[in-house]
Amino acid sequence: MPEPLTQKEVLRKLARGEQFGGVKIGDVDFREYTFKVKINFSGAIFTGTANFARAEFLNGVTFYTAKFTGGEVNFTAAKFHGKEKISFRRSHFSGDGRVNFYQAQFHCEEITDFFMARFTGKGGVIFDRAQFFEGASFLRVIFSGKEGMSFSNSTFSGPGKISFEKTTFEEGQTSMFERVKIDSHGYIEFVDVSTLGNVLFLYSDLEKIGFKNVRFRQTQNQFFNREYLADEERSKIIHKKYREVEYNRDYYSQVSILYRKLRENFEGQLDFHRAGDFHYGELEMRRKAKMLEWKERPISKFLPSLRYFNLTQLYKIVSGYGEKWQQSLASFLAVWLVFTCLNLFWVEPKVADQQQIVQLTQWYQDPIHAFQGSALFSFKVLTLQRWERDFQLKGIPYFPKFFVAVQHLIGPTIIALMLLAIRRQFRR
Repeated sequence: MPEPLTQKEVLRKLARGEQFGGVKIGDVDFREYTFKVKINFSGAIFTGTANFARAEFLNGVTFYTAKFTGGEVNFTAAKFHGKEKISFRRSHFSGDGRVNFYQAQFHCEEITDFFMARFTGKGGVIFDRAQFFEGASFLRVIFSGKEGMSFSNSTFSGPGKISFEKTTFEEGQTSMFERVKIDSHGYIEFVDVSTLGNVLFLYSDLEKIGFKNVRFRQTQNQFFNREYLADEERSKIIHKKYREVEYNRDYYSQVSILYRKLRENFEGQLDFHRAGDFHYGELEMRRKAKMLEWKERPISKFLPSLRYFNLTQLYKIVSGYGEKWQQSLASFLAVWLVFTCLNLFWVEPKVADQQQIVQLTQWYQDPIHAFQGSALFSFKVLTLQRWERDFQLKGIPYFPKFFVAVQHLIGPTIIALMLLAIRRQFRR
């Protein structure tokens, strides 16, 4: 079996324009090397370390079906230029080391092509701070390395788009798209991707990222399931690990912004079912941020439980942020029951004729009759119906009137939230 080619032998073959199909290549170090003509490593097998850090490809490069089975593959700060295509089609990175495209620049007249490339090695896949100018295709690419992958702080300038179509992101590993920069001519799309459950998007503008037929994480709830971002799941870990209130509050606020952009994104596609899921996530993150804001106030040391009493918290309890009509119905029934019991103390049948005198007698002698009457009174008050003909208030002046006013406020509010949730349910 022939020994892998040395770096000098590789350079000689490149100079002669020879093919590398099935040829094994050992450790090569092309740091800061300038390739002035188109380079073709199609079918090559890199069995050692492949170092192209800060190398410059002036007329494109092809790694079609190339295999990287050795150590680290390093394209840190490499520059890809020219009219020719940059191709990693069907290339396979299965070595023990990291695949590193940190700060790499892809700037040619055709899109950068990673069609059906596979990143299955033990090291991570790094595209952090990489720059894509004319677009790139990651069609059917598989990212299943044990250390995950990252496009954090990368820049997409266009005019082409970055397409992740039918791309596979390993479910057990984290994929990072945090702080991604997309200019006015750039665009990213995820199409037919069923494994976005571990992809993080914090500080990225999801308004400039398209999602078509994708799946995020899914809650497991008997009554209400929703899709949610891995960033929300990560917030639980951060909350336990970091105790700084300001840091956690900022994190919740940023995830809330992600959800808002994602909601607007799916509303634009008329996918109101998923837009509702992200509306729920947006307000859930906002609620947690408000609870942390309360912790920063001096009074919170004496009344810590008051952090649960805010409008967003009540909105969740009453109607699941306007997404759960069943919860609104349950809230109405609970309020109705509570006020039915309270009204027993200051409501009685109105006495105007002999029949109502009999009813008044039954009211005080029969507890069941009194409870039924109080329930009827409460329902009328909660639904803004007239009750003065059949009932009258008793007890301390203005005190019963106050509770009637409270019921006038609470009842229609809950009913309105329930109708809103029903409307959203139909839109789903």
